[in-house]
Amino acid sequence: MARPNRITHNGGRPYGAKGKLPQRRRQVALHTVERLNRHGITPLDVIYAVMLYGFDKSGYTRDQYQAAVDAAPYVHPKLAAIAYQPPPDEEAARRGEMLAKLTYEERKQLQAILEGARARAAVQIDVSVDCGTDDGNMPLPRKAR
Repeated sequence: MARPNRITHNGGRPYGAKGKLPQRRRQVALHTVERLNRHGITPLDVIYAVMLYGFDKSGYTRDQYQAAVDAAPYVHPKLAAIAYQPPPDEEAARRGEMLAKLTYEERKQLQAILEGARARAAVQIDVSVDCGTDDGNMPLPRKAR
């Protein structure tokens, strides 16, 4: 028998809640990372040693290297996952403050000036490519053979 629309789902685990299996995996992963940190050798250390010195001088076998390569994604975060914070740029902050002081009409005028300058620059580039000079700055077009 179908339930009426006004009755909501009340039983079971709530949506978005983590079950026992993901919690156990997280505990195992944290324990493994903790053990690696206690020993002082991480997968990146092994990979770097093999990269710099090769298998002969580094003292690691190919199996150890492959194990380090396989374990690295689980132990070390990817660089893309780390939030990048650029250093503060005083010049950009000053320009932002200057733009914030402009009125709407002044911003529109500035935008029109910049668009005109971009259009003129594109035309100048096209003209200079079409007609080369022999002053050393622009190469002359090749002669027809």
